[in-house]
Amino acid sequence: MRGYALGKQKSSNRHVLLPYYRSLNRIWKICLLLGISLTTVWYLDLWNTQADAMIGLDLILLVAVGLSFILAVFFFVTRFFTYVQPFQNYLKFVTPFLRMNISYRRMKSVRPVLVQQVFPKNELRGYKRNTLEPYFGKTAIVLELKSFPVDESKLRIMLPSSLFSTHHKGLVLIVPDWMKLSTEIDTFRGTQIRSIKDREWAEYRSS
Repeated sequence: MRGYALGKQKSSNRHVLLPYYRSLNRIWKICLLLGISLTTVWYLDLWNTQADAMIGLDLILLVAVGLSFILAVFFFVTRFFTYVQPFQNYLKFVTPFLRMNISYRRMKSVRPVLVQQVFPKNELRGYKRNTLEPYFGKTAIVLELKSFPVDESKLRIMLPSSLFSTHHKGLVLIVPDWMKLSTEIDTFRGTQIRSIKDREWAEYRSS
C-alpha cells in the first residue's frame, strides 16, 4: 500500500471493501472444495472404467473439474482487487468486474455511520444478512452522491446490494480503517474545493 503526503503524492492508501472481499474469499474456497470433490468422483469412476471408455459422464466430470479449479484461482486472485483508493481529484473504486472513478464533485456528503443504521438487521434477509451481520457494531463510510458515474441500473447488476445505501443515492464503504479513509477523502476534497474557489476568485478579479 502507498502512503501519501499532501503536495507530494497524488494518491493515498488502498482500502479493502470487506464484505465483497469476504464473499469472494468464501466463493474461491467453495470452488476449490467442489473441484476436489469432482476430482475424487472422476478418479473413482475412471478406476472402474476401461481407459478407452472415458466418454460421456467421465468427460463432463473432467471439464467440470477444470472449470472448478480455474474459478477457484480466479476468485482467489480477484479478491485482492476489491478496494477504494482516494486520488487527488477522485475516488478510485475497484472490483473484479468494475472499475470507476468517482469525482469529489459528485459527492454531496461523506460521513461515518454504524453499519446497522444503514442496514437495519430486521430488514435483512438471506445472503445479504449473512454478508453484513459480521460488521454490525462497526462503522462504515457512506458516500451520498449527486449521481453515479455509471448508470445505476448497470451498477446494481455488477455490484452486490451490500454496497448501496438504502436511504440515499450513494455507496456504503465498509473498510478496515474507516477513520483513515474518511481523513484521506476529506483532505483531497478540501484541497479541491479550495482550489476551485481560488480559481473562481482569480477569474473574478481579472474580469
